[in-house]
Amino acid sequence: MPIQTSYGFQNDKLLKGMKAFATDEFCFTAYSDTAIPFGVGVVYGGAVGNENRPKIALPSATGFLFMGVSCFTHKQTGDSNDGFGVLNTTASAQYEIGDDITVKKRGYVWVYSEIAVDMDDPVFLRHTVNSALVPGNFRIDADTAKADQLTNVRWACKTTAAGLAILELNIP
Repeated sequence: MPIQTSYGFQNDKLLKGMKAFATDEFCFTAYSDTAIPFGVGVVYGGAVGNENRPKIALPSATGFLFMGVSCFTHKQTGDSNDGFGVLNTTASAQYEIGDDITVKKRGYVWVYSEIAVDMDDPVFLRHTVNSALVPGNFRIDADTAKADQLTNVRWACKTTAAGLAILELNIP
């Protein structure tokens, strides 16, 4: 019997939305109201369906209710002959409209920080586009009122530039 030595679907070693540490965590399942990438901050968008489960969206204005971070999952979109689907057009799978989305409320998760962070810096969630900076990503300041400060969230690492960083969540 031959042994499989390669895979058609390959990921980088570390991706946004992945669990950072094997510690106590709490995640819940919600309804994806928009296409949502892995590892971004998501907000409450109302209730949906018979189960009255929360509808989750990307932040689009100030004054949102922060729900947590969208978790990474092994997911591909579309369909192909092998039944595993194909990557979406951005070459990064994501939750599509109507998908069940896993949201982390407590624990450590990898996210994208738009600038360098330190463990004692405040955490802000972007809600307004600013050039290439998109809603759902994190930073350490308000970027001229384009991001809101979060509570019950802190940086769990130090970085020297924009890129992946660990966020500790403790949302009630």
